[in-house]
Amino acid sequence: MRTRIPPPSYRAAEDNLKHIPAALEAERKWATTSEDLLRPATGAEAFDSLAVRKFYNQLSVGMLWRLCREELACSSDPERSRTLSAIELALDEKLSRECSALEADLNYRVVPIRDLVRVQLASGLLFAGRILEQDTA
Repeated sequence: MRTRIPPPSYRAAEDNLKHIPAALEAERKWATTSEDLLRPATGAEAFDSLAVRKFYNQLSVGMLWRLCREELACSSDPERSRTLSAIELALDEKLSRECSALEADLNYRVVPIRDLVRVQLASGLLFAGRILEQDTA
């Protein structure tokens, strides 16, 4: 029997699971002891708490969904396939529901790519100009 090499999503999920307990403990300690939490959140901190964390949580759920689909494609055991199918469906529904809610809650506007490139180009030129000024000073 040929040994199957685990897909990258398996390794990523396994790595996440190894680090979750320590990360949760560190976050708990920070949340219960940090003096920074006594002041109002900045706009960036509020956005991070309300949107970015939810986004990254969905990336983890999506990784698990993908892993489940990969395992389902390789499964020849009917019982295992039924279990994986049920899990895959539940994860798919969770992703759809929570991503829709996240998108509905976001207050954003689409930036035309031309405008984005102009800002990036201008920033790069300003940066290059500063470097040249420093080199000639």
